[in-house]
Amino acid sequence: MVGAAGARAERGAGPCGVPARDGLDFSSREDGACRDRFYARRSARAGHRAPRSGPDAPPQAKSRFVAVLPFGSGQFQNGQATKGAVLAALDSVALATGVIGLALFESQKTSGGFLAGGTFKDPDLASTYQDLYVGGLLVFAGLWIYGAVDGLRHFDAPASVTVTPNGGTWGFAF
Repeated sequence: MVGAAGARAERGAGPCGVPARDGLDFSSREDGACRDRFYARRSARAGHRAPRSGPDAPPQAKSRFVAVLPFGSGQFQNGQATKGAVLAALDSVALATGVIGLALFESQKTSGGFLAGGTFKDPDLASTYQDLYVGGLLVFAGLWIYGAVDGLRHFDAPASVTVTPNGGTWGFAF
């Protein structure tokens, strides 16, 4: 049985186990570090940094601020994509309903300022539009509060995050 290094030698592999003609081959576990070095060199030449992923990747910093934003932001951050998508859709519909209701309410005015009292072309229709925009904005606010509480309830920040800029080490914990 031939190991990974022997298999690379048999295939005529170049440096880091990259076969000369077959393209890239990073299928073995031993080639993981080589793969990271290869992509780091390639992205350095291209002028950007390649994202690291996998079990050896540094932990991604999570923010409590993101957990309380609307549109399911906290759920997406916590890895609850389905719940985040449902909240994003419901928040969008509720906010759109509120904004459209407000625009229709204001279009019924014949005198008066924006969000101020005035006279209306059809007071009954204006009352319906007012109910529509107030209801839409209240539903949006309720969904936002639910999303914020749920996002904070499932928030799991790493115990500590260490940032190493240019060889130095800074550490902080939450």
